[in-house]
Amino acid sequence: MAGWLAERLPEYMIPAAFVVMDEIPLNANGKVARDALPEPSVGAQPDAEHVDPRNPTEEALAKIWIELLGADRIGVHDNFFQAGGDSIVTLRLLSRVRRAFGVDVSPREFFDSDHRRTGTGRAGQSPGGAGSGMKQGSGPSMSLSEEELIESLPAAVRERVRRQLAGFAEPDQEVIKPVAGGGLLPQSPAQRRMWLSYELDPLSPENNSLWTVRLTGDLDVAALERGVRVLADRHESLRTTFDRVDGQEIQVVHPAAAVPVLVTELSGSLQECLAEEATRPFDLRTGPLMRVLLIRVGPQVHVLALNMHHIVTDGWSLGVLLEELGEVYAAELRDRRADLPVLPLRYADFAVWQHERALDEQISYWRDQLAGVAPLELPTDRPRPVVRTGEGALYCFEVPATLLSQVERMAKDRDATLFMALVTAVQILLARYACQRDIAVGTVTSGRRRTELERLVGFFVNTLVLRSDVDPDLAFTDLLGHVRETVLAAFSHEEVPFERLIEVLQPERDPSRTPLMQAMVVLQNTPMRPLRLAGLRAEELLPPVRSASVDITWDFRVHDGVLNGFVEYSTDLFEEQTIARMARNFIVLLEGIVAGPGRRLSRLPLVTPDEHRLLTQEWNATAMPPAVPRCVHELLEHQAGLRPADPAVTAGDLTLSFGELDTRANRLAQRLVELGVRPGVVVGVCAERGIDVVVGLFGVLKAGGAFVPLDPNYPADRLGFMVEDTAAPVVVTQRAMLDRLPSFEGEFVCLEDELTGYPDTVPDAGVTPEDLAYVVYTSGSTGMPKGVMVEHRNLDHIARAWDARYGLSESPLRFVSVSSLSVDLFFADIIRSLCFGGTMIVCPSDVVTDPRALLDLIKRTGANGLEAVPSLVDALVREVTADGESFPPLRLLSVGSEGWRAADCERLLSVATRAPRW
Repeated sequence: MAGWLAERLPEYMIPAAFVVMDEIPLNANGKVARDALPEPSVGAQPDAEHVDPRNPTEEALAKIWIELLGADRIGVHDNFFQAGGDSIVTLRLLSRVRRAFGVDVSPREFFDSDHRRTGTGRAGQSPGGAGSGMKQGSGPSMSLSEEELIESLPAAVRERVRRQLAGFAEPDQEVIKPVAGGGLLPQSPAQRRMWLSYELDPLSPENNSLWTVRLTGDLDVAALERGVRVLADRHESLRTTFDRVDGQEIQVVHPAAAVPVLVTELSGSLQECLAEEATRPFDLRTGPLMRVLLIRVGPQVHVLALNMHHIVTDGWSLGVLLEELGEVYAAELRDRRADLPVLPLRYADFAVWQHERALDEQISYWRDQLAGVAPLELPTDRPRPVVRTGEGALYCFEVPATLLSQVERMAKDRDATLFMALVTAVQILLARYACQRDIAVGTVTSGRRRTELERLVGFFVNTLVLRSDVDPDLAFTDLLGHVRETVLAAFSHEEVPFERLIEVLQPERDPSRTPLMQAMVVLQNTPMRPLRLAGLRAEELLPPVRSASVDITWDFRVHDGVLNGFVEYSTDLFEEQTIARMARNFIVLLEGIVAGPGRRLSRLPLVTPDEHRLLTQEWNATAMPPAVPRCVHELLEHQAGLRPADPAVTAGDLTLSFGELDTRANRLAQRLVELGVRPGVVVGVCAERGIDVVVGLFGVLKAGGAFVPLDPNYPADRLGFMVEDTAAPVVVTQRAMLDRLPSFEGEFVCLEDELTGYPDTVPDAGVTPEDLAYVVYTSGSTGMPKGVMVEHRNLDHIARAWDARYGLSESPLRFVSVSSLSVDLFFADIIRSLCFGGTMIVCPSDVVTDPRALLDLIKRTGANGLEAVPSLVDALVREVTADGESFPPLRLLSVGSEGWRAADCERLLSVATRAPRW
């Protein structure tokens, strides 16, 4: 039946199991009685299609599959992935096949096989061997006969396989040999990294590994203590310490080590008690490197905490220890010795073997793959510390079962695994947040591709770097295909220790970051069975997390059909609310992916509906009631009528009242009208920042013209370009600036001229709010500078908005202007002060660059408004902090034009006597 469906449906739509029934049970309403349906046996085919293994080879493979997949039975036509296999379990399968048949099959060969329904075929076929002729995409199964299998092999392999089939002996290739006693035992590369980290900070708990479980029932504490001693005697890693001798990093295995079980009564918060244990440092030189804490919560309730340093354990090791602890505890209750299998090797044997391996081809792959890899530049809530501390926290979220099922089906339909799909999705999320394409994430493998390592306790886990070019124009399916290839290639070259890669590649050292990658993606597939202690109910608890190995780790675990997500993040960098938002964005991204996997990455959704509403409505709620628009110079005229004697502009020792400013601007306007200035005509204004330039700007506006600000500090050719580009017939300037425009052939009007012969009333220029007010040029950093045209009504609209938000009409500002004439921020300073009856204080150029002088100016003038770039504000904060002062009591502080770090903003607020409006 599965074969018939395979010809008509994509693989992900083919059921994992079939149940043959005489009839479908119905309920009283005539609908299917689902509760009465028998449970399917996943991993096995119905009797009508089930074919038992037919020879020793297939029997051996079926045994391996059953052990790895937990299936009740396996037939020769069963599908490896439909039976529960994935990319991680594949590595364990290939390890068992290598041990049983002496043939290496790479993960890529297994995934790309034309006959992935035959584990036998891939087991007996060396790289480059012949295929079976089965259909592409049918999945691994067991369908070749023994002799067909052997005959399909290259001659060099054929006889060796025949010899080994009789006893399934260990192949004689790169055998890990026991190390003779007497010499110094080296640390493995992974242990050496942990050791060096320890030497830098012996008190850091970053590499502590805490596991906790609640035990309910009658616990025999003495039997538990004896069980822990048995495990310490059995596993050398639990009685190993570390040191440096004659410059060599070594491990010392002790003949015996006491690992006491500390029993204590719970007197406070359980979480605080566990957090205290999680952060207690280990002494790697003296040991022991495993602590067992038993907290008595009630008469029949205990919490067991196993705390180990990562240098002697990993996730797989924990699974081994829990399984064996259950067996040993049960034996101790019966006063018997647990029947545990003999360990074929020691961890020290593995460490020596790792040092002796060349791995030149694999190292060459990684050198090419990671050349020039870019650091991940995620936006952070806090500035990155000079040296990372390793402090962290954990955020948990859940991907619903329906969405998980959709992601799995989508991945399988494209010959990929759930892990590959999750890596792709996380890389897209990181690329969108960081605004970069080169995304490298780490992942971990068990480091136990050899079956003789499976029962050992120790630090075997290895880190692989998965690098992708997240091109926003790619379709998701295309990127998934690239990630699939990257994952398979990485798994095929996984035996190079990450620490050795760092030594070979020598990335630029940055103590604030982890080398080569700063994010990780992990799908937990370690064979960890729950702790089973006889007579007790065990409930695993989530331990408190106070450390982070990298900036951010996305850890996924499938449980009861739900994908549980655990985000471990650096608290040096991120707030919890930021990580929570990223998790929500990740779920939205997954929903978008399954809804349209063919969409371009740039079109995939990221924000939640609430975030979309916040961005597009709440934060964008700038609509104002309609009003009759005004020209901006009319606002000045209104203030001049209300307060003619009040100070309008101050620059140094000079002050101009509103009446004086309006009169001088009117006379200048009359002169400009005489020269032909009218609405639509652009006039250049080139003057030093001060009173004169304000007169010049308003004079142009009153004449009906539009000004283009010409900063005299600009190069002459740039000034000439702006005058020519706007076709300005007139330039208002100062005598000292006449030589700044040597090629200008139009009329100059000098601001020093009294113009007493002209009327001091505003000319009837016929200017309307729809007319042009000014033209301001871009920097030209991306090419030729471009002129941006701003109309009077635009300025009136922003003036009304500022008034509504900051109450400028009710409480006019004394505004310090530090902006350059060349940017429209200078005119924004004018509007926020003069147009509402306030005072504009023009800061001299030399004072702008002197934080102490600027603070004195603010204090001396009583200024209460300022707009500046973050770097200037930070300089002011540093100045007042150094002098033990408070920040000036500004009513309005606007910070922009550059990125501003949250920590710097917080630093400002900590020294401000009053919180300004932003």
